[in-house]
Amino acid sequence: MASPVAVLVACLAVASLAPAHGASQTVADIVSGSSQLTTLTALLSKANLVSALSGAGPFSVFAPTDAAFAALPSYVVTYLTAPENAAILTAVLEYHVSNTLVTSYVPNQKIPSLQGSNFFVEYIQNTRNLGLADATCDKNIAFVGGQAAATNGLVQVIDTVMFPPGIMSPDQLFWAEQRGAGRVGFDGWDCRAKGSTLLSVNEYKPVGLAVDSNTQMVFWSNDQNAQPKDSWISMSYFNSSGGVTQVLTGLYDPQGMDVDPVARKLYYTEHQGNTVSRANYDGSLVELIYQGRFNQDFPADVAVDHAAGLVFITIQSVPTLLNGSLAVMNLDKTGFQTIKTGLIQNYGLCVDTYARHVYYIQGGNSGSISCHAYGSTPCNTANGQDGVILDNLQYPYMCTVDNMYAPYGGPTKIAFSEPNVPGSVYSVYNNGSNVQLVGTDMNAPMGVKLGTRHFFA
Repeated sequence: MASPVAVLVACLAVASLAPAHGASQTVADIVSGSSQLTTLTALLSKANLVSALSGAGPFSVFAPTDAAFAALPSYVVTYLTAPENAAILTAVLEYHVSNTLVTSYVPNQKIPSLQGSNFFVEYIQNTRNLGLADATCDKNIAFVGGQAAATNGLVQVIDTVMFPPGIMSPDQLFWAEQRGAGRVGFDGWDCRAKGSTLLSVNEYKPVGLAVDSNTQMVFWSNDQNAQPKDSWISMSYFNSSGGVTQVLTGLYDPQGMDVDPVARKLYYTEHQGNTVSRANYDGSLVELIYQGRFNQDFPADVAVDHAAGLVFITIQSVPTLLNGSLAVMNLDKTGFQTIKTGLIQNYGLCVDTYARHVYYIQGGNSGSISCHAYGSTPCNTANGQDGVILDNLQYPYMCTVDNMYAPYGGPTKIAFSEPNVPGSVYSVYNNGSNVQLVGTDMNAPMGVKLGTRHFFA
């Protein structure tokens, strides 16, 4: 079967011309005339960028080879070339073009791109070869051959496709460390962004997180000493503007949280308070949606699927090690039902709103992550309805879902925390494969949530 890249080139009917030389042609002419840049030529045409690269310039084009595009997973190519992602394809292509004439390179040189982000030059393994290290996780992007001069700039062939930060969603992993300095912050996720941002320190036992990328707001719960009405929920913007604000106070052991970004409602559990509530983002209009039995039912986490009109709650009950449950109800508070019982140390909860799967964590030594299908797409389990996808974990606690590539044939990833000291954050595909360490040497990481930072808003 032909690769998506090959099919794309064939469909766009791009001719493969002999490589151009000298300074009698534009950078667009040189790219379209190279037999090793046919995919780039096709994509430039699809994004309507050929005429722009025929303009006055100057342009320095860093041109990925056909082999570089072929090395991408097929679902990434499908994602980039989908009609609804036309702006993302344009951004990726513009990231390979600088509106400056780059004729020489020094280590750590910063090169601006038409897309708005920078990429950087570095030596590769102390050799004379130069490479590009872009602002995400790509390294050792080597030059192929020399520069080709054009009337409006130059073309330098490279062996890897680069991706700018801030255009793929989600691109940030938010985390809360309960011990030590009590930190809340976020890191670049899955090579879609780079670096670490600290939002707050010296928090009082931060536990759960909730993130709304539309408003660029992150919330976290501080369970203080888990005494009646001594705890609160705080909020900060992704860029830390306005500092940290307490939006809800007088809470009893707040734990897991989630947002409904459409209704702009914050959902939160009060574990020893035996309740689940929701409120506006500013803390107003608090509304009780679940009341457990006093001192018997302890809701640990909550997850919302607005499109499906559902709220999921994981509840620990007496005895807490043997009688936990997973429940679901409608957003209008009707239809409460228990869908799983007999859970052990059931803590975290997260939903895949594309496949309509809810993932729930059972903690402790030899803990696990399980899937329950609430839509028509089966889980990757023996019966398709529910079951464990990953076990033998060390005290897993909370989770979050990345399903960006799922509509394009790619994997769904689940990130989850293990709040030991030191603790870690891992990711795993929703079939239980490809377990990866994404955060280490953390001080009891508990809440984890994915979000998208608006770099260019």
